[in-house]
This record gives sequence, structure tokens and C-alpha cells, in this order.
Amino acid sequence: MTRRLISIALLCAGLASQTSAGDYFILLGGGAGPASSEVSIEKNVEWISALLDSRGHKDHDVLFAAGLQDPTRDVKTNRVDPELSGLWLPIARVYGNRARLFEAFHKNTVARSANAASRENALDILQQRLTAMQAGDNLMLVYNGHGGGSDEDPSQHHLRLWDNTSLTVADLVQTLEQQPPQTVFRFVLPQCYSGPFLRTIHQQLSIGESGPVNTARCGFTAAPHHRKSEGCTEVEDEREYVDYSTYFFAALDGRSRLGQALSRDPDTNGDGLVGLNEAHFYAATESYSRDVPGATSEYFLQQWQPWYVRGQTWSYPESSGDGHYALMARSVAARLGFPVDLDHVMLVREVSGRRTALEAQINGLEAEVRALRQRELDLRGELARAGTSRWPELRNPYGVNFNALEPENIGEISAWLQSRPLYTELESVQNEIDAGNVNILGMERDLGMHLRILRWLELSRLEYFLYRFGSGAEISSYESLQHCESWTGLGE
Repeated sequence: MTRRLISIALLCAGLASQTSAGDYFILLGGGAGPASSEVSIEKNVEWISALLDSRGHKDHDVLFAAGLQDPTRDVKTNRVDPELSGLWLPIARVYGNRARLFEAFHKNTVARSANAASRENALDILQQRLTAMQAGDNLMLVYNGHGGGSDEDPSQHHLRLWDNTSLTVADLVQTLEQQPPQTVFRFVLPQCYSGPFLRTIHQQLSIGESGPVNTARCGFTAAPHHRKSEGCTEVEDEREYVDYSTYFFAALDGRSRLGQALSRDPDTNGDGLVGLNEAHFYAATESYSRDVPGATSEYFLQQWQPWYVRGQTWSYPESSGDGHYALMARSVAARLGFPVDLDHVMLVREVSGRRTALEAQINGLEAEVRALRQRELDLRGELARAGTSRWPELRNPYGVNFNALEPENIGEISAWLQSRPLYTELESVQNEIDAGNVNILGMERDLGMHLRILRWLELSRLEYFLYRFGSGAEISSYESLQHCESWTGLGE
């Protein structure tokens, strides 16, 4: 471990140069269109923008949804109206999408968002800031929105941007070719399927990356390539937000987004500042969600492992339990009720067993919900045909004819639908679907926590073997990425 301590000491000697006069920030957010640009995304961008203002970065760039110049109502929210519910819910149960019953749209109020968050504008602002950077400068990209991907090609995982455009991993890597020497690029990308963006540390993308990495790039994601993340909801109540951004930026702010005290002090090294890495650790350990966060240094460890380490799957030397990954794993495992005295191997087995059980439960419940949805479609079809025979204008329930109905007609239609024998069954089936989806989300969150533990235990093992078998260049790359991730340009 002597080589490791020397390397860390050299890194710490350079911490004084971490904060530069040229710190650039780009906030990017919204959906592909109004229907996928939920109010939680707007609130996240506004909150993070206010945090940047409070840290003296008042000239940061913001691209959100359609931008402020476009009058499009580009933010979706959900506002329940009890009176409206009683009048329209029976019609929505039979003819429409119940999720859309209380759907409303408003024009975004995100300050500075002059232009739309489109692919063209995002690439343009990235290129402008990269061109303006000089030695010692920092650029940080923060996204809030939706993600998509391709199982066949990780380089095509992407941010879903305005007007049905996208920015892929490959796009970002190509744009970063313009990054000047002695500058640093960082990112926080919490969208679904965001993990492949950790690959931006590679100069050339391929399915199985290997070789040297660019340690002047680093960042954080909320989910692996195959998993959804939390967030992107039309619910306005911020007490319901459990997404990665909510916890990450709360750690940097020193308080929750509601102004409350944090569950613990995120400053784990006691230097009085919160680095991005400490915010990442805080979000990963304190949130209870389906997110399985990742960082570029963690991705490096997973890519590094040679065949003789990969083959030692169940080898967890005692000293591999000393690092922060193992401490994080044991902290969360204790909260989930696992015995605190289990060794690494037994903890892996116990957590893996519970993970397998959770996945089986989720699969079983999803099958039940699919069957219920088929019954729902059958019931809706039969009720809709009966209703349309009496009111032909219901053939297009969300079209002009439907909107032209008088209120008393709507009340009459709703009352008639509720009087049908099949309506009671439809209501029951839909309530079961709702309950099933709530249970699935709860299990997905449980599964996410178990996957985090297994990931951290694996990282603790890999870190141990890196310092035992890795070359000097490999160790230097790993520590340089950690150094990049520990930037304190936002934390207090």
C-alpha cells in the first residue's frame, strides 16, 4: 500500500489548484417534447441553477425544453381536481388514459433558458465553452431529463433532447476532441440508462474499451445501461422526489432541497468542503431508490480487471474491506437488516440471494399486472362500444366532438357508464393495476439498494487487486480519475 499512499499524497499537493477563475457550467434539461418534459425536471434545473448562483457562478448556461422565447407550453404537470374527477373519471376509465385526466401544461419559467434544449443547441454551447477554455479551466455539464439506449452499441446511449433529438455518448466524445490541454470536463447525468456515458474517458469508443484513458474527463451517472433511474415525474410535491440529483446537489448545498438538515455530513474527509465524489457517495448511500449510481473511476476499475482477477469472483481478501466502497456497502447492508458481522463472501451470498428473490417477485408481479391489463382492455372495449352506440361523438373521446359536449351530457354519460355491471369490475381491475405498479416500484427500489451493495463489494475487491497487481500507469489513471471527481468547486 506504500505506492498508493505516495500517489495520494502527490494528488493532495495539487488540491489548491482545483478552483479556477474559469469555471463554466451548462445546465441541460427537459424532454423530447411537452409530454415528456415533466415539472420535476423544471424544478430540478431551477434548483440547481439557484445553487450555482449562490456559489458565485451567475453566468452559467441553461438550455431547457423549448426555451423562453418559444411560447409553447413545454412543461407537463398533474393537478388533481376533485370536482373534475367526479365528472370525468368514469369516461377516462373507459375511453381514455386515466393518467392524462389531470394533465396540464404550462410555459417553463427557467431563467436564462433563452434557447431550446435541442441537440443542435446543446452541441453548439458545448463547442463554444470548450473553445473559450484556457489552461486551468473547468467545464461541468449537468443534465436533467430522459435517456435512451441500445443494448447492441453502448456508444448510442443518449440524452433525449427537445424536438425529438438526441445527444449520444459518441456525440459527446467527438465534441470533447476540442477540449484544450490542461482543462477538465465533468458531468452529472442522472437519466435512465445513463451508465454508458462513463465511457467518455475513452478517446475511441468500442464495445470493449481498453487501454489508456483521458483523466481530464470524469463524471457521475445514476443508473447502469440496462436500468431506469428515479425522477421525471409530473408530481409537483418535492417531498416525493428521491432522484439522484436531489441527493447529489443537496450534499453540495449542505441542506435538502426543502431547506432541511441532511441525514449525515457528506464531508467524509473532514476538510470543510464537499467534493463531487462526496456528493456522489452521499446520494448513493442516503437515497432509497432504484438508482444504482456510478462514477468514472468505478467504471475504470470494472474495465481494468485482468483475467486472473476476473476469475477470482469469490475472493475477498480481508484487507479489501478497509476502503470506502466496503464501508458504504456495510452501512447500507446494516440498514437493510443484514447481520453486521458477516464477512465479505457471506455478505455477497446473502445479498445475492435476496436479490434473486426480489427479481423473481418483480417478474411474478409484472406478469400479474400484464394479465390485468389485458382484462382491462377487454372490459373497456365492451363498455366503450355500448357507450358509443348511444353517443356517437364518443368515437373520438379526446377530439372535437367530445370537447363540444355540454356539461350535462358529460354527467349523463358518466352516470350511465357507472350504472353498467361491467364498470364495477373495470374499476376494481384498474385499482389492482395501480396497486400492483406501486408494489413493483417498491420492490424495484429494494432491488436497487441490493444491487448497490453488490456493486460496492465488487469495487472493493477490484480496488484491492489493482493496488496488488496493477501497473504504475494503471494505478495513476485510477487515482487521477478520483482526483478529478473530488473537485470542490461547488461544495462548501
